[in-house]
Amino acid sequence: MNVVQTSSLGRIFDAVAAMLGLGSYNHFEAQLPMALEAIADQDCAQRYDFELIRQSGKPTALDLRIMIKQIITNIGEKRDRSIVSAMFHNTIAAGLLEMARMARQEKELNTVALSGGVFCNKFLTERLVRLLKKDGFSVLYNRDFPANDGCISVGQAAIAAYKSTKRD
Repeated sequence: MNVVQTSSLGRIFDAVAAMLGLGSYNHFEAQLPMALEAIADQDCAQRYDFELIRQSGKPTALDLRIMIKQIITNIGEKRDRSIVSAMFHNTIAAGLLEMARMARQEKELNTVALSGGVFCNKFLTERLVRLLKKDGFSVLYNRDFPANDGCISVGQAAIAAYKSTKRD
């Protein structure tokens, strides 16, 4: 297939939103992911299947191919879009939890920092934070600054301030 490879989770949100008929183009940043979040059934606790891929010398990857096939099946069965959306969000949260568990086991890490545009999604963020805390993780996430690229300048300023104190 003629597709562009990406490591951006946001592109998966775009794809699922498009599959559910919520649009085929973002006319503004995160338009389709916001539409996908807006229709998610708040009471749905189900999720799709996923796998974690571990290869020596490479970061663990969240493999969502099984989930995509299951979503296609649900669409063909005319399953309610609000349930499909919620199950998609729940799958991402469960997959990220499993990745955190793996990091804890391998690196003895117990603090998770959530940042990036996907964490502007309240549905996903709240579910993932709840899962992580229930599993004993300390969770860091943005409250005073945006989780997306808008916060890069804040980090740059913090680094510059830190470096200037080291010179004095």
